Amino acid sequence: RGFAQAMLDGTIRDDEAQTWATHIIKDESERMIWLTDELLELSRIESGQIRMFREPVDMKELLQQCQEIFSIRAEEKGIQLRTNLEPVSSVIGDIDRLEQVFNNLLDNALKHSPARGNIGIAARQGWADFVEITIADTGPGIPPEQLSQVFERFYQVKEMKSGTGLGLAIAKEIVRAHGGDITVSSVLGEGTEFLVRLPCNPLIQSPDSGTL
Repeated sequence: RGFAQAMLDGTIRDDEAQTWATHIIKDESERMIWLTDELLELSRIESGQIRMFREPVDMKELLQQCQEIFSIRAEEKGIQLRTNLEPVSSVIGDIDRLEQVFNNLLDNALKHSPARGNIGIAARQGWADFVEITIADTGPGIPPEQLSQVFERFYQVKEMKSGTGLGLAIAKEIVRAHGGDITVSSVLGEGTEFLVRLPCNPLIQSPDSGTL
């Protein structure tokens, strides 16, 4: 807004400065659109307005697809992106929304992993007919006092500020809508691991425990 006003007032006159200001206005407007879209999406999920599709999802295939999507970015940063996918049951759920969850976790892991670091994607058959998926990185880790807040909307770890602070909040609501849960553990200087548990049964719960 300030740059737009400066252009209207004539404070910014030469072509180079106007081009620079225009790029800033464009970038910031896109950031605000992104923020608004994420807020609206989170609100719709929390209120049960977004329906999750119910279809068998091959989790091994989905995670391999996510790995392929991020493999080029990982290679560019010199990061090893590895998978350890055991045979697991299919999950009844919304494949696009589940992909959104794991893409968000992988995006965060890549942003916060150093060059020559490692990111691991693992899946195994967990307890009580649950599939357990972990995304682990070798980044700087999250301070213990901040771990309980990472899924709160707008919260960003002080040492790792990037994005809008809504991605993990949205991921948590999507997982909850599938009747699952997501947790995080971390060790400073060693890395962070997110664990997603998803039920293998066909019952999908909304955030308010109503079936979608």
